[in-house]
Amino acid sequence: MSQKIKAPNASKGGNGFLWGIIAILVIAAVAIGFIVYNNQQHKVDNITLPDDKVDVKMTTDESTVTLESENAGDDVPTIEVFEDFSCHYCAQLESASSEDLKSALEEGKLKVKFNFLNFLDRGDETGPSTRGASVAWAVAKAGDVNAFWNIHRLIMEEQSTVARQWSWEDLANAADKIGVNGDVVEKIRNESVKEDGVKVAQKNGKEVEKREGDVSSPLLYKDGKRFDPPSNPDQTLSSWVPVALEGK
Repeated sequence: MSQKIKAPNASKGGNGFLWGIIAILVIAAVAIGFIVYNNQQHKVDNITLPDDKVDVKMTTDESTVTLESENAGDDVPTIEVFEDFSCHYCAQLESASSEDLKSALEEGKLKVKFNFLNFLDRGDETGPSTRGASVAWAVAKAGDVNAFWNIHRLIMEEQSTVARQWSWEDLANAADKIGVNGDVVEKIRNESVKEDGVKVAQKNGKEVEKREGDVSSPLLYKDGKRFDPPSNPDQTLSSWVPVALEGK
């Protein structure tokens, strides 16, 4: 009786090889996902987040964030600040002024109105100016003055990294660590805050254009009258608060 040599079970071997490849791909995807997630977390962990407590009240209207003491009288000056989160001089001015501003606000010596711009994005609504304006506006609208103050400081004072390089995901992670409401954090993460941020920035841009003829930043107004921040000998900007309080 003749014997036949049977071919190996090609189907069985092929399936095993295929499942092996799938397993490798799944492991690789998980590893890559972990690395990406870890890197995003490290971006936040590798930077010192502001943690100020600010004893003032905050309100928002169509395009402005107003900070003032509960005890501020009607006779204190109102300062309008028009700023772009990509503007180098705006970041310089914020860094120089934030400590003085916090004290002046808490002592009821002035009111401040922040107006965010995005003209430096040059129409690109995915740019850093728009991201900064959108995040700051969304946090302000949520009503937590400490969270707003700290996210504003973070984006401005770490401008070269946070404003210009961080993604929406990175900004959401930072907002979460600062203590921003979870719903707002998710809206930052999925970029849904951008629509309102663009509207706010465009409205403020039109206001500046109406006042000045073109859009630039930073711009400061005391009770509607423009004034310039002082400069240091090295031409960097110094705190605008003492100038605003002159002749109060």
